[in-house]
Amino acid sequence: MKFSNWTRWNNRNNLKDRKYPGVYMLAHFNNPPNRAGELLHQIIYIGETCNQTLRERLTQFNTSASLGAEGHSGGCNYFNTYEEIRDCLYVTVKPVKLHNKLSRSFFIRYAERKLLLEYYCKFKKAPECNKK
Repeated sequence: MKFSNWTRWNNRNNLKDRKYPGVYMLAHFNNPPNRAGELLHQIIYIGETCNQTLRERLTQFNTSASLGAEGHSGGCNYFNTYEEIRDCLYVTVKPVKLHNKLSRSFFIRYAERKLLLEYYCKFKKAPECNKK
């Protein structure tokens, strides 16, 4: 799967194709790698959105991670773990542009679960903010 380049959290509004649903990953880096989509130990959350845009879902994460407000379980986990959004937070997205809603939803959910399983197999744990 081709993901966008790692983008500093504060610059997430510059991500291309945020108007689509898809899969996204969050990580803490001092210096992000040039390649995105690779499963790295710095990844702290792998998520998806099928019925909203990536922009909407990342906004929900931001609210929950900043305030501890309900709306995004990964964001609440982030808030409870780190207490504030750190400068080293980066995001990468995989927008899914399939027009058929059912096939798009199946693909997105499959892709997220596949990444979570691969992460677990590689590191023997879930990403820090994936608690479900």
